Amino acid sequence: MKLLILAVLLGLSLAQHNPHTKHGRTSIVHLFEWRWTDIADECERYLAPNGYGGVQVNIYVDAVINHMCGAGGGEGKHSSCGSYFNANKKDFPSVPYSNLDFNDGKCSTASGDIENYNDIFQVRDCRLVSLLDLALQKDYVRGKVAEYLNRLIDLGVAGFRVDACKHMWPGDLKAVFSKLNDLNTRWFPAGSRPFIYQEVIDLGGEAIKASEYFSLGRVTEFKYGAKLGTVLRKWNNEKLRYLVNWGEGWGFMASDNALVFVDNHDNQRGHGAGGGSILTFWDPR
Repeated sequence: MKLLILAVLLGLSLAQHNPHTKHGRTSIVHLFEWRWTDIADECERYLAPNGYGGVQVNIYVDAVINHMCGAGGGEGKHSSCGSYFNANKKDFPSVPYSNLDFNDGKCSTASGDIENYNDIFQVRDCRLVSLLDLALQKDYVRGKVAEYLNRLIDLGVAGFRVDACKHMWPGDLKAVFSKLNDLNTRWFPAGSRPFIYQEVIDLGGEAIKASEYFSLGRVTEFKYGAKLGTVLRKWNNEKLRYLVNWGEGWGFMASDNALVFVDNHDNQRGHGAGGGSILTFWDPR
């Protein structure tokens, strides 16, 4: 059984693997770019009465902690909330981060970007598509990230979908997660730990494996949607009867480590993992 966004089966798990859903509920709905008030209305009017277990973005927050904005951009830039920043100088005063808090000195490529995904040092120490890469090995940066996540825990979230985990060292993530508070006892039993599921794109063929992150929380299983799409599209002579041992029998990660989904906000828009096989709302049949 697997934890699935939109269609979910859940195996028992503990600590950061536990999604804290009501008993018997295992589906998480991804309400990408919805307004907060609309999310609240949807939860109360439709999702809760119809047996859903949670929502990705409060609830579970999509946390981007590997990087800041793109490397380009100088004076006079402002974030969506109005705070000033200067990407050229690596100056983010509202966090605050400075040029001391990024991985430029650790990256070995001439461009500063990832150029070879079979080099684990490039993947974890260089810029992902030119996004300024935070130095998560530094205690200061870890502290600022944990401060942000703990603020969200105080507000009542149940956990986090952590973006781009393949681009962070597991040891650095462990150090950050160890700084997280227990969940707010106004809504959760005392001692409950935040649910963590990590975005690690592993379709095979690269140096970094999803299994390196299992001890930290659940991991997104991108092969689930990619392979399901090839079967339903009948690519490579695939047949529905082949799904009789669907899951670990197809070489997917073990159930208690996995969060699975048919599509997500990345691959339904043509980027991320899975390519043309991904099934989306554009495929009604």
